[in-house]
Amino acid sequence: MKIFICGGAGQLASEFADFFKTHHPEDAVRAPTYEELDVTKSKEVQAEIADFRPDLVINTAAYHKVDECETQIERTFLVNAFGGFVVANAAREAGAKSMYISTGFVFDGSKSVPYEESDSPNPLSIYAHSKALAEKLILACDPAAWIVRTNGLFGRFSGKHTKGGAGNFIDFVLTKAQSGEDLDMVADQRITPTFTADLVPACVALALEQAPGGIYHLTNSGETSWFEVAKKIYEIAGAEGTVRPITSEQRNAPARRPKNALLTNIKRPVLPRWEDALTRYLAGRL
Repeated sequence: MKIFICGGAGQLASEFADFFKTHHPEDAVRAPTYEELDVTKSKEVQAEIADFRPDLVINTAAYHKVDECETQIERTFLVNAFGGFVVANAAREAGAKSMYISTGFVFDGSKSVPYEESDSPNPLSIYAHSKALAEKLILACDPAAWIVRTNGLFGRFSGKHTKGGAGNFIDFVLTKAQSGEDLDMVADQRITPTFTADLVPACVALALEQAPGGIYHLTNSGETSWFEVAKKIYEIAGAEGTVRPITSEQRNAPARRPKNALLTNIKRPVLPRWEDALTRYLAGRL
């Protein structure tokens, strides 16, 4: 099989590339970085994908600095929505299946239980609007495409561990814990952080099993808050600092986040609990 991965320098794209190298060494993988392939340049994307002739195109490219997106509106929609369409359309024209990585932030968080794939999006932020639009454009272009919604990604190819990486929440908190700092953390947003080492095999299984096109929710299982995650990291790291709960209003971030971003995986096998995923991840950091 031949796999083309957009967003090659990012933590998720790097996890995909490493997974195929380790578990499917016979497969050919091309994973251009943003500098090598801008997903908003339709002719270049079409030419690259047509030249490689892949069986599967995975689009992890995204502008996901949620607060920055509030002021970088044109860039956000170009990369996330238009870029998502460009890649999916190029894959379809090349006869390849495509997968797009989306987010639980497409929902407004008003639901009291986890969101299912059939629930209607109602995004709150510019970032979330761009991802919701991307989903519509991609499925209109190619109903056989896979849209994978997930949340709170962390993985071994993030931040200081990857060239040009911006880090992830877990690494940020771990740095604070190891320096003994106190930390204020939002406690009223329900979330399930997701380990890329668990997410990627689940995504690949979709392709290998030729699952029907459409929307899939894939996250680690269980539910928590960023405050509880930070407390767990401090506990595992044996940190001397204190994690203090604050509200979303106290944080006063530029972009609104849903109070409930939980996703339920009703179409696919359940992934390991977030506590187990976090423990495995930190075992490689401590």
